[in-house]
Amino acid sequence: MFKATSPNYLDIANTKMLKQGEWTHTSFDTGESTRIKTQVNYSSEIPNNIESTEINLTIFDPEGHQWYSEVKAPLSNGTVFFSEMTFSALNTIGGQFEYTLLWSNGTALGGLKSSFVVNHQSQIKLLKPDDAKIDLRTDGFVGDIIPVRVILTDPENNLSISDAIVSYNWTGGSTFNFTEAAVGIYETILDTADLSSRGLYEILISSSKLGFLESNLTLEINLGEETNLQRLESEYNIELHANSSIKFKFTDFSGDGIDGATVNISISNPSHYSIENLGNGTYDINFSTLYIDNIGTYQLNFSFSATGYEPQYYVYQFQIIEQSVNLSVFINS
Repeated sequence: MFKATSPNYLDIANTKMLKQGEWTHTSFDTGESTRIKTQVNYSSEIPNNIESTEINLTIFDPEGHQWYSEVKAPLSNGTVFFSEMTFSALNTIGGQFEYTLLWSNGTALGGLKSSFVVNHQSQIKLLKPDDAKIDLRTDGFVGDIIPVRVILTDPENNLSISDAIVSYNWTGGSTFNFTEAAVGIYETILDTADLSSRGLYEILISSSKLGFLESNLTLEINLGEETNLQRLESEYNIELHANSSIKFKFTDFSGDGIDGATVNISISNPSHYSIENLGNGTYDINFSTLYIDNIGTYQLNFSFSATGYEPQYYVYQFQIIEQSVNLSVFINS
């Protein structure tokens, strides 16, 4: 058995890729082009009859499929220039391309393996919450669980991007990752109890994957606080054209009173009612029944609202009864 060894006549240090006039690049965007050059030598020794030999270039795409191949003869100084290649949205996918160079003259060998990256655009689109798909803003209350779903695509060829890192910022400066639920579909659940207080929050969602430019999306979460409305005092039977009153307490999630709320009542003439905020979330509403002409059952609709709080509504039903008659009898003796 005959066995021989040969030094490697190809060196990665002598292998370059051209971009915008410079032989220093290994990352390209779609629309850009490159050439690969290398040098056949070992310790500055160039094999004899180098021009009669050939060097083979084979390039594989990120999925392992052969993307390009070419065979070139070196120049007399051992230099090899391969043809120009253009990376377009249609002839590439985003990711790392690997290539091999092989040379032999029958007695000496050379070979190397290297890589470069082709970058595509990426795009994040919000799929859930449903109410945020258009304006990227959702409403809720502190303590709500908000499912979030996005799709990550390559807009240059309309393909989904799988195995990416899709992350979002959260309270306390923490960053968490989405889980890929299907090809290019990423999901997570936001527990707004972590945010602890009402307000407008911005959640920055970002994607990253080798071969794709980073994309971002900002989801706004407008958190209000859950509230409670309690009727404290009221009358059921009210005489026709008499005055009456009803008292409410408007409180937040922890039971603290909410003062300064906007209170609306379904009486069209504001001269027929007055609203007084007594403090600690208590509201005293006095109203006249002069706008009612007949006895019977009636109702009033009340609404309480304040910025950052859940609105509350109350339907108050009462009975209009006949006016009482007071008779005075005088007897002359």
